[in-house]
Amino acid sequence: MNLPINGRVAIIDDQSKHALPLIQIFSRRQISCTYFSGELKYLPKDGQNFNDIRLLFLDINLIDDSEHEDKVLKARLVPVLDKVVSEKNYPYVIVYWSRHERHRNLIEDDIFKNDLKLKRPIGFLSATKTDFFNLDGSQIDGSEEKFDELFDKINALINVHPAYSYLLNWENHVHKSTDSTLQDIFCEYHKYKDWSNNANFIINSLSKAYLGKHYNNAKADVRIKSCFHSFNQVFIDSLESSISNSKVNNSIILNSDESLINKENIINNINENKYREYIDSRTEALFISPSFNYNDKKYVMILDYRYLKTTELKDERFLFRAKQNLLSEVQSKLARHINRQGILYLEDR
Repeated sequence: MNLPINGRVAIIDDQSKHALPLIQIFSRRQISCTYFSGELKYLPKDGQNFNDIRLLFLDINLIDDSEHEDKVLKARLVPVLDKVVSEKNYPYVIVYWSRHERHRNLIEDDIFKNDLKLKRPIGFLSATKTDFFNLDGSQIDGSEEKFDELFDKINALINVHPAYSYLLNWENHVHKSTDSTLQDIFCEYHKYKDWSNNANFIINSLSKAYLGKHYNNAKADVRIKSCFHSFNQVFIDSLESSISNSKVNNSIILNSDESLINKENIINNINENKYREYIDSRTEALFISPSFNYNDKKYVMILDYRYLKTTELKDERFLFRAKQNLLSEVQSKLARHINRQGILYLEDR
């Protein structure tokens, strides 16, 4: 199953007794979820809906148990969905509780094609509440099997988009590896007479390992961030091990139609630069980075190894940070530059 285990499951239902059976099923499967009653005062504030949703369960009727016209349901649904789902939300799938076929048109062909087209999910699934529990929230006979069937349908819906299922799978690896990292470093707290003291020692040791001779003069926040960087090294090992030893379900070769790709945003931002054509990119003495955007302008970073020197920086403001892959490339080319043979002999003229 590729269901997200990192808390990016949301339930919107005006009646908590209807949300409870779902929450209990998720709890048994150790899948964290967030519940919204639909009351605007309890929804994320504008600009603060940071937690990307991967799977959303939606009650069509957020008013009561009575029948309502679509325009009435829509007037209640749109502002709630608008606050819960961010425009920057990563692709997600939606399961909506529906009693009538017309609700499919309301959700799939009206709301998410007109009012919330920038927040449209990549997949829809319709289900009926009473197939899974009574309207008082109590279980019906065979409800567990019904929920198993529902989750199978959700997983099948996710697998319609293999790339999406792979990315959810990767997120689950990240979640598990984070937990594994902390367990490996700090172990169970009850094994130590004073866990906090032991944890302080470990954090300081990891910080020293990262900062080296700069540790003694480093401020508290610098020491803590340095410890976090040391965590990253253990985390990467755990993540790589988790991925290498895992099985990818529904694995296929992914094909893409390049005519549908926005190359201006993806390719040109990487490869184009105004002055690159004037730079000799063949020399081993220069490192030329891919183009990148900074303050809405394109830049390229050029390192001339012939004038390279190191110095100690104090209270400097950094503009950006090089990622490990880029740093590795810089180091690799620097090594080739340093190890070059240069002039092999002098000729007497």
